Amino acid sequence: MSGKSINYVSPSVEEYQTTLSGYGVPAEVVSIFAAFADAQAQGELDTVSNDLSNILGRKPVSILDFVRQVYAS
Repeated sequence: MSGKSINYVSPSVEEYQTTLSGYGVPAEVVSIFAAFADAQAQGELDTVSNDLSNILGRKPVSILDFVRQVYAS
């Protein structure tokens, strides 16, 4: 949209756990979040469904289209 490239580097699970712990997140929560992060990194959460369309009763719009609609001048 802006033409700027944004690079994202995903931290390792260990770095993620250390960061969360450093912000005072309880150890049990850190473990749960780390498990989700690891599952996502392994592709275990990559699924395609029509659930959102069914809930909304329409086809969802892309993030780009949503931002354009909300911030249109």
